[in-house]
Amino acid sequence: MAQKPHLLLEELGSKLEYALLSRRYHRALAVNFNKSVDILDGLVEKDEATEYANFHKDGGIRSEKKKMLIQIAYSLRPGYPPPPPQSIELGRCIVVPYTSPVTNTDARAGIREVHFLPFNSVDKRIALTYIDANENWHRSSNGAPEQVTNTSRCDRSVNNHKVCDCHHMAAEADAPAIPLLTPYKMGKFNLSHRVVLAPLTRQRSYNNVPQPHAILYYSQRTSPGGLLISEATGVSDTAQGLIHTPGIWTKEQVEAWKPIVNAVHAKGGIFFCQIWHVGRVSSTAFQPNGQAPISSTDKPLKQQTGSKGGEETQSTIPRRLKTEEIPDVVNDFRVAARNAIEAGFDGVEIHGAHGYLLEQFMKDAVNDRSDEYGGSLENRCRFALEVVEGVVNEIGAERVGIRLSPFTQHAECEDSDPMALGVYMASALSKYNILYCHIVEPRMKTALEVVECPQSLVPIRKAFNGSFIAAGGYNREDGINAVAENKTDLVAYGRLFLANPDLPKRFGLDAPLNKYIRQNFYSHHPVIGYTDYPFLE
Repeated sequence: MAQKPHLLLEELGSKLEYALLSRRYHRALAVNFNKSVDILDGLVEKDEATEYANFHKDGGIRSEKKKMLIQIAYSLRPGYPPPPPQSIELGRCIVVPYTSPVTNTDARAGIREVHFLPFNSVDKRIALTYIDANENWHRSSNGAPEQVTNTSRCDRSVNNHKVCDCHHMAAEADAPAIPLLTPYKMGKFNLSHRVVLAPLTRQRSYNNVPQPHAILYYSQRTSPGGLLISEATGVSDTAQGLIHTPGIWTKEQVEAWKPIVNAVHAKGGIFFCQIWHVGRVSSTAFQPNGQAPISSTDKPLKQQTGSKGGEETQSTIPRRLKTEEIPDVVNDFRVAARNAIEAGFDGVEIHGAHGYLLEQFMKDAVNDRSDEYGGSLENRCRFALEVVEGVVNEIGAERVGIRLSPFTQHAECEDSDPMALGVYMASALSKYNILYCHIVEPRMKTALEVVECPQSLVPIRKAFNGSFIAAGGYNREDGINAVAENKTDLVAYGRLFLANPDLPKRFGLDAPLNKYIRQNFYSHHPVIGYTDYPFLE
């Protein structure tokens, strides 16, 4: 018969305690640590304990001051992603990758013998990331042993295994700061550099609920005074078009976002939530009651729209929104913005780009309406501006940004005069005094290719009176030049930031960059291609 949990806890030493977290009971474990062993014992008897994590006893999950993270211990096992646990805030924690091949099942007691592995012994690509109230992150380059020594705030070691301290780049670089790493004041927010985490769909929010592994993902990419924009987040149950994308329309989703936002704030980051409705870039498979997705039009996409259950889903004929229904969708954005603030976000970015619902109204290749929301440029932009107005009235203009891509052709959505569209929107947005405008470069016609073209964002920048963020195919040199030449205030990086969680630091040191692995962008795995990209040694 396998050892009971309390024996395992005793054997593993005074400085380290293993706890088994059940998907059903893990919240109870965080409530009272003293009772956790008894709870765990009962869970094993019922064969319900499935997840593993270790807790550093000195920090303890009883500590209110250091409540931060995390439960991401499920990784690298067959059949991923596992059914996810609920979000949970714990104290100091070190993530333990593991495999859990079940052996020696005792049929009488229903107890499974568990094979505990040394930290990081499963896959050397997975960094041991130690996150607490400090602004620094730490990783073990060699893999940590099975027992952790006392770790103070200023001196961390793991049984003589060196731990690499990667501090904020300004503390390490002796050379003058490159333009990308100079401070910038964006409204009330004091940014320490101009490298922005672009919104990146990752498809790891199972059943549209943000998951605990996102705590580590966003925290890894946070630097003091850095701006992060979340992945696109649905405003309603009709807003979804891809599997495992997060939402913010239910109480459960709002609560699940809170520990993620808290982790970013604990490291001094500024965090905006991108709120999103896909419109016709969906199918009946993603819609409540199998209804048709909504749009400005009833023209279907020719392309497939994503997968559900592992199979590509064919786009379906969208339902043209009735004029009297449009205020309801505006209200969905307004409520989503309010929910984002409740979750702790510093603000929201309205997704008006890449062929989704707002662009389906703005661009004349899609919008074929004859009411006040179609025809002229002003009419086609009316819906997007009503969304902006509703969100501004709900949370304040100083908390609102928008993303636009007038030049792109995503999702078969293009315009006959993209420059006129961009300039008109920038000018109209200025009347609302929103915080920033985030624009995709003309060279990014699609998501996969950079096509050099004579057009630039300069006329749009001149038409807008707030902070300006440029995105689309930027590397280090491009970003430096764009800021130095005052073509933009900030530069958003997507794929480079995805693969380099310490991207601002690498830019400051002109260090080599990790190469991103495209096939892992949307793999749904909670670790691989998500939190396993290495930091600088």
